[in-house]
Amino acid sequence: MKNFLVSLVIIALFISLSDISFAGKVSSTAAKPMQTKMETLVGKIININTAKNEITIKEKNGEVDFFKVDSKEISSLKRNEWVKVTL
Repeated sequence: MKNFLVSLVIIALFISLSDISFAGKVSSTAAKPMQTKMETLVGKIININTAKNEITIKEKNGEVDFFKVDSKEISSLKRNEWVKVTL
């Protein structure tokens, strides 16, 4: 009977230690911040739509992109102006 009780205590100790180590792994993984990658593109403004607050930019490689712009800033932009956009 004494051996049975000692075995139960040892099994309970191993189970509790494994639960603690598992919980520690979950919390350390969840604490990592999400990594973000910033992208920058350079292009020429080919169109300005003040009604939609939108500009169209053509990159050096020929790709055309559309961007929303703050209504206060869109008035300072000019067609055929080179701009740098950070996403």
